[in-house]
Amino acid sequence: MTYAQPLGGLGRLLMVIPWLIEEREVPIGEMERRFAIRPKQLVKDMEALNEVDFFVSPEQRFSVEITPEHVRVLEAPDFPATPGFLPFEGLACLVAAKTALEINPEASDLRSAVEKLEKAIIPQAATALRIPSGAGAPWVNQLREWAMGRQVVRLRYRSTDKGEISNRDVEPWQVYQWKGSWYLWGFSRTKDEPRRYRVDGIQRARPTGETFLPARRPPAPPTSYQPAADDHRMVLSIRPESRWITEYYSMEIISEGSDGTALAEFYTRDPRVAAHLALRLGSGMRIVEGEAGRRELRQLASAVLDRYKDPAE
Repeated sequence: MTYAQPLGGLGRLLMVIPWLIEEREVPIGEMERRFAIRPKQLVKDMEALNEVDFFVSPEQRFSVEITPEHVRVLEAPDFPATPGFLPFEGLACLVAAKTALEINPEASDLRSAVEKLEKAIIPQAATALRIPSGAGAPWVNQLREWAMGRQVVRLRYRSTDKGEISNRDVEPWQVYQWKGSWYLWGFSRTKDEPRRYRVDGIQRARPTGETFLPARRPPAPPTSYQPAADDHRMVLSIRPESRWITEYYSMEIISEGSDGTALAEFYTRDPRVAAHLALRLGSGMRIVEGEAGRRELRQLASAVLDRYKDPAE
């Protein structure tokens, strides 16, 4: 069956037609897989095209043959390239696709599309855009399965604020991503309250064998750090090379200098967290405000220096 002078189903066909013209003949199954379009729908679209002067002039004919096995282009005009993205649209699509690919790395078709789009947007650095996601975070997929199965989980967990390691029995409600990090949100049987856990702080995890009945409407997961009344407030001066800590730790940027140095407000239960950061980062970070943090830093630095003193002195 042959259909001539087409255009219809505009949203789909603006993508389908240029691809058909380039390929000339494609299997029906490939059409369905790429564009989620059934043969019957394709026929309807082609028939509708007869009512629209899509091409520049009537002399530019476009006709295809559709069989149960394939779609073959019989006549085709010169046609512009497949409609492209605006820059911000392309980047948004790339970010979304790479995130989906990190979660489902087995999607070979998506991987191929991502590689092509990435090369088009970032031709000189096709691997520059990295989306941290579930595939690279241990426990994410397993925690999701336990949450769906309503299984109580025992965590061996290292807290990010105090660095303490302890066991926690948790009823997992949700695994979600926020500011580049993965979190487990659920009810802590150990603390008898809802708690959020950073997935990269989980050292071990296993189901206890118990199941739980979730609340009808569990509270939404927090997307910010809520400081307690006894938390220590500090202001950190962070140079550009150390700005990664603003994504790893919950802190708010107060201001930024022309050289990229940022002032960030940071709350913590344990001032040693800021002291360890300052010692680790050296000139990359200073504690501008927060006497408790500066006091811990002086003590920590003194203890380190003492280890390197010459015993003979």
